[in-house]
Formats: sequence, C-alpha cells, structure tokens
Amino acid sequence: MVHRHLTWAVLIAAAIGVLLATLVADGAIDEFVALLKFGFLAALKLVIAPLIFFSLLSGILHLGDARRFRSLGVRTILYYLLTTSIAITIGLVVVYFIHPWTDSPPLSYAVDPPAATLIDLDDASIMGLIQAIL
Repeated sequence: MVHRHLTWAVLIAAAIGVLLATLVADGAIDEFVALLKFGFLAALKLVIAPLIFFSLLSGILHLGDARRFRSLGVRTILYYLLTTSIAITIGLVVVYFIHPWTDSPPLSYAVDPPAATLIDLDDASIMGLIQAIL
C-alpha cells in the first residue's frame, strides 16, 4: 500500500470499527476480544520456546573453540545460581516481612506484646502459600 492511501485506509477502518461497535452487542465484542487475547497469548507461548532454543543453539554454534565451553558453562551456572538466590531472597523477604497479600501487618500481637506470632497459620499464611504451591 502506498503511503498516500494510508490516511484513507485508517479513516475507513475507523468508520468500520464504529459501525461494528454500534451493530454488535456488547457481550459479543467482549467475547471476541477475549478470544483475540487468548489466541495472541497462545501464539506468543508457542513462539517463546523455539526462540530461546534456537538463540542458544546459534550462540553455541558461533562460539567456535570447544575449550571455551568450560569457562562459559562455569560462568553460566554461577550466574544462574547467583540470580536465582537473589530472586529467592527477595521473594522470601517480601513474603515474610511485608506480607503483601493481606491488608494486615505481618506481625499480629496477641494479648501480651512478647507473644507475637510472625504470620497467622490460617488463611493467607506461609503454610497456605506453600500448600497452594504444592
């Protein structure tokens, strides 16, 4: 399409959109948008794994010297362990001290202030979180 027709194409598409919005029921549009969203996310998930695999494969094939695999592998594993431990630490600190999933503070005091429990063992607790993960 030539650029001089782009303005007219956008205006016609906008008019068709307004016409369809007035003719179609609201529920049908919501369902159609949900279908588009589901299809887009499914296609995105379909593309991610091959994209990562082939980018890793391309990087390995362009590495050249096989002796560089050892140092690269060690650095990769150390980087992975470091970033994973940082992510776990941040997650545990946020869950354990900030208590983000409730409006109550993380420390709930009983009658006596020294008898504090960190997180209630009922709903919205660490045990509930672990049970939900399992």
